[in-house]
Amino acid sequence: DSDLAAAERSRRELESAQRDLTNAQTGLENALGVLRARVSRSHSDWMLAEVQYLLQVASLRVQLERDVPTAIAALTSADQRLQALADPGFTGVREEIARELAALQGATLPDLPGIGLTLDTLAADVHKLPLKDAQIRASADAQAVDATAPATAESGWMQTTRQILRNVWEALRSLVVVRRNDVPIGPLLAPEQQFFLYENLRLQLATARLAALQGEAATYRSSLKTAGAWLDTHFDAQAAQVAAARGELERLAALDIRPALPDLSTSLRSLRQQMQQMEPATHAVPGATDDASGAGAAP
Repeated sequence: DSDLAAAERSRRELESAQRDLTNAQTGLENALGVLRARVSRSHSDWMLAEVQYLLQVASLRVQLERDVPTAIAALTSADQRLQALADPGFTGVREEIARELAALQGATLPDLPGIGLTLDTLAADVHKLPLKDAQIRASADAQAVDATAPATAESGWMQTTRQILRNVWEALRSLVVVRRNDVPIGPLLAPEQQFFLYENLRLQLATARLAALQGEAATYRSSLKTAGAWLDTHFDAQAAQVAAARGELERLAALDIRPALPDLSTSLRSLRQQMQQMEPATHAVPGATDDASGAGAAP
């Protein structure tokens, strides 16, 4: 009887210990479940934060820098992270990203470095463009040089006589002038005026180049228009160099250096709305998990 009573006590102690062990095991399993949920939620939150950052980068690069390749790379990376997240709630966000990617890939951007190089070449060759009535200026300058040049081989009365005869002949020539012109003729330019005309044209081309690189379409077109007007007014339109430069300016003026780019804010707004809808469920989980962890820790 004594041995049976001792065995019964041992059995009860073992059963009590087994119940305690079972309760402890249940608590550990609950704690592990809470830990897994927290780790998974933290990973999802981190992934969504990355997606939000990438969408912001894409939108800002297009709006501020007009950097389409970087925006395409950012949108592609954001879509890949949403795909890895495997949450059907973000399907709408992925659809918006797909639309924005298609719009960006279809955008046509101008070759701004090529435009700049073309304008640099035109500016460097400005001095080669012939002005209107250049031959008349050249002959007039030559006559002025001949009239002022001293005669080294002649002396005395012969030089004086030739100078008097030359002056008389020039006076007689100036009495009668016959010219055929269909358009008004502007005044002849002095050498210093010609220099400033070339420099001003070169300055207009440089201004157009800088405006193109900075995306200032109005200044770009205005500078090219001014340069073209000066070519028509002061330079020989029949010369091949002038005609080629004029055609190049017309081609450049027809280019749109700042085309419209798509708005990339739709996907970002859709992502934020979906994240706000998930917040109540996200905040409800920690309370339940804390209760479960407390129940598990009690044994």
